[in-house]
Formats: sequence, structure tokens, C-alpha cells
Amino acid sequence: MTARAEDVDDESVPPVGDYRVYAGDATVSHRWGTFYEKHLRLSGGYFERQGNFNFRNASESAAFYWGLTDRLNSSLEQTFDFSDSDGEQSTTHMTILSLDHELYESLQTNFSALYERTGRDFGVRTSYGTNLDLNYQKQIPWNSIVSLDLGARYRYEDRAFDGVRTISTSENLAITGFTGNFLSNRNINPDSIEVFESAGGVQLIEGVDYVVDVVGDLTSIDIPFTSPVEIGDVLFVNYVYLSDPSAKISRPGFRIAAAWDAGWLALRFEHVQSEEMQLAGEEQPLQFLRRDSIRLDLRAERGQFEGAASAEYLNDETRSTGYDEIAFGQELRWQPRRGVYVSAVARESQRFFRRPKREMRTITLGVSAFWQITPTSTLRVFGNFRDMHNSVAQDQRDAGLGARANLRFGRIEVIPSLVWTRRQRGQSLSNDLRSVLRLRRRF
Repeated sequence: MTARAEDVDDESVPPVGDYRVYAGDATVSHRWGTFYEKHLRLSGGYFERQGNFNFRNASESAAFYWGLTDRLNSSLEQTFDFSDSDGEQSTTHMTILSLDHELYESLQTNFSALYERTGRDFGVRTSYGTNLDLNYQKQIPWNSIVSLDLGARYRYEDRAFDGVRTISTSENLAITGFTGNFLSNRNINPDSIEVFESAGGVQLIEGVDYVVDVVGDLTSIDIPFTSPVEIGDVLFVNYVYLSDPSAKISRPGFRIAAAWDAGWLALRFEHVQSEEMQLAGEEQPLQFLRRDSIRLDLRAERGQFEGAASAEYLNDETRSTGYDEIAFGQELRWQPRRGVYVSAVARESQRFFRRPKREMRTITLGVSAFWQITPTSTLRVFGNFRDMHNSVAQDQRDAGLGARANLRFGRIEVIPSLVWTRRQRGQSLSNDLRSVLRLRRRF
């Protein structure tokens, strides 16, 4: 597995322009016999960005075991978020309960339930949901393994806000057809829409050059047959939308995946489908997601070298957009001696968008080195280069280098990391240097 410079250790490395200080962790474990075990983990930390302050505390988890294959997990998390930029304050309480079970060493089941309540200055958002996963693995002749994954999801969200906030924004809208040209935000005020040929261009006339069509909480800019606007044009739209309106939303979904792995050859198919419905008197569909993925891997191992080549096809369809993606990748791993590990990866993908009609090509190169200094301490050095070409938006190039060490001194673990990233978007060029020091103590 190759680490990327831009997302290594996402818990401790903040986004560009942020500064974070992490206070540390504490873990307490207790075990009685072979059937009962409890863990208590407390963490505290904060980061600061443009006046925003976040503090997470009271992160507690417990695990109970009975028999040999059953496990019950529960966790409680509380987050405070104070934002000086807009005066908004929020507090989040989250409770997670999960049950794991293994049957006949082949069938594994996982059931989890989530309850989350977020209070803000202008209202409360409550959500809860359940997940059920079934995983079956069986070894068959010819040293092969077949697996089948089934998953079901449901999430209900109740937004009960005292009021709403209006936000003014603008966006470039690509016209892909006479209808179905949806704007990206929801709950838009139709009377606030202004359409221009381009940024700073001539303003178009509603009812003559375009028509506003509201579908649920989505808004589409439809084009009459007599309009001078043509398919493929990119319009500039100003509008005002409502943020966090009161609503009741349900999100059911399911997933199915099948795989066959023979060591040197692996094939996997996955289908994901979900639906978002707004409950307002009658069920009204808001968003659909259908995704089919097929992946083929070829592996080879010879002495200290191990290589893999992969090909993947992805079909993604939503209400507002959709694309087909074809990707090819190669990975080479080299382990010259015990405790030293080097890997390199190259990947090229091409994505074909159907709405709006455009193409995007991405090339990713990465290298990672791993060195085990002592049986308990490690050092990782990594780097990557990404070149993304978009036929509509500006090209983007990212390059990054980084290093991270895990040093253990008795019960104290020190994790220093340093990441440098260089980003180029069109005529814009930026450099970012981030360093993080984390301390952990184990009891």
C-alpha cells in the first residue's frame, strides 16, 4: 500500500493553511478471564483556522466479548465546535453500538446502530441509522478463495431548525440538454436567479432564453427550443439559497459484492445503490446513486520483488451527474532485507462525464519507503506526483514529499511527521509545509 503525501495520517495533518496542536491520547484496558474486556480511551486536541476552534473530548469506547466469536462494541463521542467566522456554535453527541458474530469460520456478520444529535445556535439536527453487513469467505480447490459481501443501510435525519440562513452564491452551469440542468445547491429561491452568457456577459431573459424548473428541492435551468442557448454552452448563474432548512430525510441503500482470488489472479464485482427521500406529506425522491465496479488484478512474486497490475471499470450514476471511468495501475514492491520495505505505484484513469459532457484524465505516481528501526519503532518516507487534466476546468498538478516516525519509549509513543506539498492550478501556484508532533501514553 502506497501512502500519499496529501492524505497521510489525516487525523494529525490538517488541510492547507491550517495549524493544529494535538494534545494526546490515554488508553485503559481491563480483561477478566476470556469473556469480558473493556477499553476506555480519552482524547483531547484542538486546531485553529481563521478563528475556528474545535475541541473533542469524552471519546469513550467499550468492548465486551463472550464465547469465542461474538463481540459487542459501544462508543460515545462528544464534539464542541465554536466558529468565530459566522458566530455559529454547535455541539455533537454521537453513540455507536455494534455487534460482530462469526459462524462456522466462514460467515461473519456485523450489525451497528448510530444515534447522533447536533445542536446549533439556530436549531437541532437528529439522525439515526442502522447498518447490516454479511461477509462469506470460502477456500476452494486450486488455492482459491471466493467471497460474497452483502450490506444494507438505512439512515433517518430530522432537521428541526428555528430559522434558515440565506446565502448568495454564483456558479458556472454547463448546459447538457434542454431539461435537467440542475444547479449544485438545493432550496434555491427561484426569484433570485440571474443567468448570464458568461461571467460579466449579457444577462439572459427568463421565459425567453431560459425557464426555471423546481423539482423537489433541486432547481433546473431548462432551455426552450427557441432559445439562443445551445447544448454545450456554459452559463454563469447568480442565486440565493437556504442553508439547513427544516426537513425529514430518509436514506435507504444496499451493497453487494462478489470476488474470486487465486493468488496470482483476482476478480471483483460490486454494485451499490442508494436513494434519498424527503418526507414532506408524501415521499419525494431527491437523489439516487447507482454504482457498478469491476476490477481485475494480476500479481507476480519472485524473491524480494512483488508486482501487481490492475484494471478497473466504474459506472457511477446520480440524479445530477454521472460518469464512466476506466483505470489502469501498476505496483511494485521490494523488500531487500528484513525491516526495509519499498513500494512504487503508477495509476492512470480517464473519466467520461455524461452530465455535463466532459472528460477528465488523472495520472498518479507515488513511492513509499518503510524502515523498522527497532521492533517497536518505524520510519516512513513517502512521495507522490499527480497530474489531473480536465477538459472544462483548469489543469491541476500536485507533488508532495513527507516523512513520519513512530518512536516508542516504554509506555510513551512519539509520532513526529513532516509533509511538503506543491499545488499548481492553472496560473496559481502554492506551497504548503506542515509539521505535527503527537504524544501518546499507554497505561
